[in-house]
Amino acid sequence: MRFPSAVGAVLFILCGTASSDIMNGSFEQGLNHWTQLSSGLNIAGYFDPHGRPTDGNWQLYMVGSSGSTDYRYIASSLGLQSNSISSLFRPDGALPTSGTAIRQSGFSVSAGDTLSFDWNFLTQTAPSRWDYYDVAFLSIRNESSSSGEVLMLANPGATHYVNGILYSFETGFRATSYEFVTSGSYRVGFAVINAGGASYLGSALLIDNVKITPAPVPPVPAPVPVPGAALLGLLGLGTTGMRLRRKFA
Repeated sequence: MRFPSAVGAVLFILCGTASSDIMNGSFEQGLNHWTQLSSGLNIAGYFDPHGRPTDGNWQLYMVGSSGSTDYRYIASSLGLQSNSISSLFRPDGALPTSGTAIRQSGFSVSAGDTLSFDWNFLTQTAPSRWDYYDVAFLSIRNESSSSGEVLMLANPGATHYVNGILYSFETGFRATSYEFVTSGSYRVGFAVINAGGASYLGSALLIDNVKITPAPVPPVPAPVPVPGAALLGLLGLGTTGMRLRRKFA
């Protein structure tokens, strides 16, 4: 059975993948709905003038130097290849060792939906210490794919910093978004990985306001007239005219 284009568009929208939001994305319920992959995960309120929560009263505080979990285990738990993490580090610097990470799995998105969140990278490593650059990143994994992807958020030499209080340097809160190009079930993760294991040069990550924004729904096009309908109407008028002329002849 063939439907007019307008009806087809409505059916396409109704039958698409139903989106679901991130649960407890502002960490007002502690770590509920999140899977902890290591130690070093805390909930913090006011951190310093550059580290206020951006949504609600609490935020996630990830201390990389407190995480003792091997980075290869973190990669596997996030659905990544281990070289996805190691490729974020400078080849002439210290290699990744351990770190801290968290994930949330099982949420569904439609193509065009957007994941957004706020983050602040804090570190004791001066930008000049390129040999000990820790890394903070976001991971995205479509559960139907063989591996996920990694998006680096910061390292001590990649972004502009302000002077911190508990940490020597920090980025201040920044907003990042990621648009999904494929519908499906996903897992998302955040991690801070140490370079060389030097805890005195440790780094941390603040995360807040993690959410999914559905893609805009396209407007339903106006119904398209059935081909030939207008012509049949004109023929009907012509026939009526012929009858009237015969009647009054």
